[in-house]
Amino acid sequence: MKSFTKINCAVFTVALAVLGCAQAGPQVSITFKNNGSSDAIYDFVGSRAYSYAEATPKPSKTINPGASDQFIVKGRLSADVTIAIFQYRTGMKTCKFKTSY
Repeated sequence: MKSFTKINCAVFTVALAVLGCAQAGPQVSITFKNNGSSDAIYDFVGSRAYSYAEATPKPSKTINPGASDQFIVKGRLSADVTIAIFQYRTGMKTCKFKTSY
């Protein structure tokens, strides 16, 4: 009877591990290019903090004029949906990006 309990425990543990892996949503590839004449600064406050935490590699804090940054967001909250929200500021202008896939 003890070995049956150990087997059930092992099966349960493996099932939880597989379930956790299966919850990752589709990945969203993002490329941000600064076409302005001054540095673009990443703003990760509020709901954008979650997207920053899920990004690989992390978005650069500053993008120089003419430069670009690429990263991937893969949400862990849903197996079906990934939400990406990013915001950059340059001077008085703001570039907001929001998508769900």
